[in-house]
Amino acid sequence: MHFFDHPHPEYRIVGHAFKYGDTTREIRLRFLKPHQRIYSVPDDTHTFKAKVANGEAYVGEFPASIDGGDIVVKSADLTSLAPDEYRMEILEEYTDDNGKKQTRIYPSPHMYVHFKVEESVANASDEYVKKVTFQDVVDEAVKQAGMNLEITAKSVASNEEASVTQTYSNGKSHAEFLIPRGKDGQTWQPYIGEDGNWHVKLIQEGELDGTRN
Repeated sequence: MHFFDHPHPEYRIVGHAFKYGDTTREIRLRFLKPHQRIYSVPDDTHTFKAKVANGEAYVGEFPASIDGGDIVVKSADLTSLAPDEYRMEILEEYTDDNGKKQTRIYPSPHMYVHFKVEESVANASDEYVKKVTFQDVVDEAVKQAGMNLEITAKSVASNEEASVTQTYSNGKSHAEFLIPRGKDGQTWQPYIGEDGNWHVKLIQEGELDGTRN
């Protein structure tokens, strides 16, 4: 198997690009041992994970496996990624001889594994898929880690723009929504529906008059 030589000689990679929707491809990786010019052989008794981000934000965690001395990330597990350029880290988790849990991160500091999800014919015009944005990450965080995310909402004048501001402190993310007041004193308030998505509901004199998605 021929390996693509990355400009930073810390690892070798096969499958650094694949088309959106293709579930048959693999990203295969080998990393150099620290301060050595030989590639390490991953321990298949350890747990491996891939952490992925694009140019805007952290996207998520995806499974990785060991096959023939390679660390493998399958495109079938990356179907949620829109066409874009991504960077990835591999986490190796294990328990050492002293019973302590350890995490090793590849590649070296200040470096990432780069790969690309290319457009297919179906989404070339962006009709069927949109890129992951920071707001998408906020919404996903509400579903995946609700206990670590605090939401506040404030009403602003009807001619002001709706906005959201996110900060991080004390181990929690805080999101503040600014929602324009409706006409005739009506006030719209954000909430998370049973489907896990954000919606806006109309509140008047403390009672729910209607909903709008």
